[in-house]
Amino acid sequence: MWRLDTDRGRYAIKQLSPKADQDSEATRHHYDSTEAVAAAFAAGGLPAVHALAADGGYLQSIDGIGYLVYPWCDAKALGQEQLTGQHAEVVAGLLAKMHGLDLDFPDLQRHIFDTHTGENIRLLVYVAADANAPFAETLQKCLPSFLEIAEAQGAAQQQLAHRLVVSHGDLDHKNVLWDESGAPLIIDWESARRLNPIHEGLLEALSWSGAEWRFEPAIFDQFVVAYRQAGGVIDREDTTPAYHRVLGDWVFWLMHHVGRYLEEGLTGDRTSQERQIAFSLATLQRIMDHIPAFLNVTNPPGASVDV
Repeated sequence: MWRLDTDRGRYAIKQLSPKADQDSEATRHHYDSTEAVAAAFAAGGLPAVHALAADGGYLQSIDGIGYLVYPWCDAKALGQEQLTGQHAEVVAGLLAKMHGLDLDFPDLQRHIFDTHTGENIRLLVYVAADANAPFAETLQKCLPSFLEIAEAQGAAQQQLAHRLVVSHGDLDHKNVLWDESGAPLIIDWESARRLNPIHEGLLEALSWSGAEWRFEPAIFDQFVVAYRQAGGVIDREDTTPAYHRVLGDWVFWLMHHVGRYLEEGLTGDRTSQERQIAFSLATLQRIMDHIPAFLNVTNPPGASVDV
């Protein structure tokens, strides 16, 4: 990201990785579509920061490198330790308005869930045990819960697919900037897609209430109440599938890092993967401990991972 000062104003320039094939039709379509979504939300009254269009598109290619040009914003993201219930309420209101606008972008990519089959999970856990991984005993103890979570994914995904809306797709604290007056700005729309609003709402309620590091139940409740008060519709038929799918998201992330740990081999640096595995297990436990009571979920699969 670059800051560019000109006689016409100040701009933020996002430079794409050289590995991105910005000249391909798929890449150009993706960035042009997601920035068009941001522009549409801005036109609908949301504080969405979108790239400036030129030559009929948003993605600009110069000397084989892709760029997106934004108006400069004097605002910053907050660290997780700075987040409060008031911030959560504001974001919940923005999310409800986003879902309520129900934009029509039929060609926009649909959210694709990442999953591990029960067979894959068993294999990773058994290989970790054979390798004497330091977390192997915990994984073996939790395996029945992991398999129940995996078993629930098919039905959950089928239920969540019945209602899709266009939304941001990654509205966590790093993608919401706050100016000096405390007003929010929504940035980084690259994950915009068609998704189930209840699943996204649950993910963001967990994120803004600190489920990944110090869960605050009162803030989670604030988020849900603010979402409803802003017009967000919570379909009770979707809450349990959304919960199951959130568990599936974290089991997938956990197994991803288990696989990365095993791929490193004896000579690789496994420290970062061990940290990610511990982080994923702890987050999964916090979600299982606290969220069913909020969602009135009865006997959810994987009632505890006992880490």
